[in-house]
Order: sequence, then structure tokens, then C-alpha cells
Amino acid sequence: MQRRKSHGRPWTPPVGNPLYGFNAVHAALVAQRRVPRKLFLAHHLKADHDSQRHALIRSLIPPSCPVVVESYNDLTGRVKSIRHQGIVLECSPRTPDFTLTSCDGWEGIPLAKGKIYIAVINIEDDMTIGAVARAGEFFGVKGLLLLGSSNGALLTTAASRASAGALEYMDVIEVRYSAHKALTKLVTYGYSIVLAEQPQGNNGDKKPLLPLPSLSEGPPCILVVGSDYGGIPPSIAQIATNTVELPFSSQPYEVPHPALTSPPRMTPSTATALYLAAVTQCWARIHTSMIHTPRAFEE
Repeated sequence: MQRRKSHGRPWTPPVGNPLYGFNAVHAALVAQRRVPRKLFLAHHLKADHDSQRHALIRSLIPPSCPVVVESYNDLTGRVKSIRHQGIVLECSPRTPDFTLTSCDGWEGIPLAKGKIYIAVINIEDDMTIGAVARAGEFFGVKGLLLLGSSNGALLTTAASRASAGALEYMDVIEVRYSAHKALTKLVTYGYSIVLAEQPQGNNGDKKPLLPLPSLSEGPPCILVVGSDYGGIPPSIAQIATNTVELPFSSQPYEVPHPALTSPPRMTPSTATALYLAAVTQCWARIHTSMIHTPRAFEE
């Protein structure tokens, strides 16, 4: 028997692992990498631009997908969050576009020539995957490579929301064999390996620094982002040619805490530094009228 809330309204069961929020749902419908099953919209709109968003989402929904109109509170109960913006999409999960178990599988993957790919290695947090994808979209990243312990299970709703929908547009390649062998194979295809942080070790292992914005202007490359606890594995660092220069990666910041008179100072993770660099470059170019706002940073 289903439990009821104290105010008498029936408890609404969650709809599995739905997407919610305009950016994530819009990206999923445009990219068409998921199968939409049911769309939930709020009938009470909080702002005029909400009606425009609803109209745009409705125009992208296939005729076979039913549309259900509910109250704003009912949608909050479905996703257990107030950040749904009146839009919830029940759909199939996001899965890797390609899964490789050996070096021979690369022959069947249409890699975009002259593009940037991000390789995440041993990152096991879905929100970090989303943040990396959101930052990568600004720099023209075409796809995401999941290496080491990173796998397709990280392509969650939270990851898509953290990426502001960027993860829906990117090609995701899951590699289930040696990360070193996979990246070495990509070197033979003309891709250079660039690290998102300096490898740990003596000074002789340091790689020449490369400005992050220059990645989108240079030859095709694979930007490798390691985990917070393990960094870049030494075997991967050996085949890399450069390290990108992240302005925020070495600048400690204070973590406010009401119970502490001297807040601790922490250094941003590589993924956080990459995201901050993308935001900084975005606003710098907007203020100089060089480009329009990238879709991933519109909100």
C-alpha cells in the first residue's frame, strides 16, 4: 500500500531515473540518443519564458510520446528535486555510443578528424564527468573517452544535468581494456596526448605548458583528465606531449565554515580548475564581443 503525505495528497512514486530541467531535456531530444517515453510538464508556469521553453520541448517530442500535465509540486515529488523547471522526461538511459574491448575496435569508430576528445581515467563520480563535459564543450570537445575504472554507469541523470546537456551531444566511447594501449593507438591516428595536470614525479617528467584556449586552434588531441586521488598514471604521462595551463589549478581557496575561525584552504581539483577556466574564458570573450554565449553556459 502506498504511503500518503500528511496533507492528504497521494504520494507520487518516482519515474525511475528521469531527466529534468530544460537544458538536459532539450539536449536529449535534439541529440536523439535516448528514447523518450513520457513527458511531464507543469501546468502552473512561474515565468513567461517557461511557456516558451514548454512550447519548444513540445515541438521536439515525437507523436508517440505521451505528454502529461501535472502540478509543480507533483513534478517535485517525482524527481525529488525543485530544480526541474516544470519539465521532466521519462526516457531510456544514456549509454556509451561505442564500447571497445580491444585495439581492433577503433577501426569501426568514425573519429572526427581535427577535433578534441577528453579522456577521463579512473574518475568514478558522475557529477565530475558532467562538469568535465560542460567545460569541454566550450573548447570544442567532440567526445568523451571513459578509461580505467570510468565506465558507462557514470552517464546518469546527475551527470547530464551537471553538463547542462553537453553530455547528450558528445560521442561517448567506453574503453574496457588498457588505457595506455588505447591512447597509444590514437597517437597512430594523428592525435597528440595532452595532460590536464602535470604528472607526479621529478622535474624531468614535467611536460611543456600549453594554453588551454589553443587546444581548439591546434592539431587534434586527446585531453586526459585524471582522478583527484590518483592523478595521471605514469604510463599515460610517458606518451603525452604537453600539459594544459589551468590558471586555477594551483591557487588555494578558503572553504567557509561557520564553526571555524580559520577556514581551511584547499586547491581545486583538476575537473574544477578546468571548469573555472572555461567559465573565465567564456566571460572574457563575451565582454570583448568575440563570440556568443556557448549553449552550455547560457544559465
